[in-house]
Parts: sequence; C-alpha cells; structure tokens
Amino acid sequence: MTRLVAALLAVALALAACDPGTPAPATTASSTTEAGGTEVVRSFIEALNRGDGDAARALVAPDARFDSVGRLYPDRQAIFDRFLDPEVIAVGGRYSERGSRTEGDRLVVEYDFTTGSGGRERFTYAYRIDDGLIVDVVGRYV
Repeated sequence: MTRLVAALLAVALALAACDPGTPAPATTASSTTEAGGTEVVRSFIEALNRGDGDAARALVAPDARFDSVGRLYPDRQAIFDRFLDPEVIAVGGRYSERGSRTEGDRLVVEYDFTTGSGGRERFTYAYRIDDGLIVDVVGRYV
C-alpha cells in the first residue's frame, strides 16, 4: 500500500509540474527582424539619400561595425569618415531598394546604387539592429 501511495504522489507531482496554466518562457524576436528594425534601416537609407549625414549617424551605434565588400570599418566614426561621407554623401549617392528578406538575425536588403555622376552598383547590405540602432552591416556585391 505504501508503494501505491508513493507512486500516486509521484504522478500527482509530475502532473502538477505540467500545469497548462503556467506560461512558457517568453521568447523575444531579434530587434533586426521586428518592424522597428525595418524602420531603422529605411530611415538610415532615406537620410543617406537626402545627404543628411547627421540623421544617418544618429541611427548607427558608436561601436558599430561595417564590412563593405571586405573593407572593414570598426566604429561609427570610421564608417562615416572613411566610407559613407566620402563615397556616398559627397558624391550624391542614391540607394534604390530592390527587395529584402530576413536571414537569421539580419535584415538583408538588395540595392541599386547610383552616384550623382552616373556610376552604378548592385549589392546587398545585411543589417543587424539592436536597441533601435544599426550595430553591424555586411555589404556584398550581387
């Protein structure tokens, strides 16, 4: 009889632990793939397209990293001083989105890029967003 009571008690405790009223642990989506991440990227590109470096800079984390087809920029200052200011803003560069998709924790956007003098390129930027700021970008030619 003691074994039966012990077995019933063990089953009761096991069932109590599986109470369907207990919510599962919360899962959080990556900031990149949430709607806010898409909006950050859109605002960043719109700022660059209108030549507003200050607005674009405000959307990039101070310790962000940018890999532009193998050229690495280790922080926001280098990203703007050595890449975006001279190679995008100063030449009247314009990004036109061709499409986007998510890959893991990144939003990958394909662009056609033109300069004010007619230069053209096609590439993707794979963005990672955290707390409303761009923290990492990997750019590759298509």
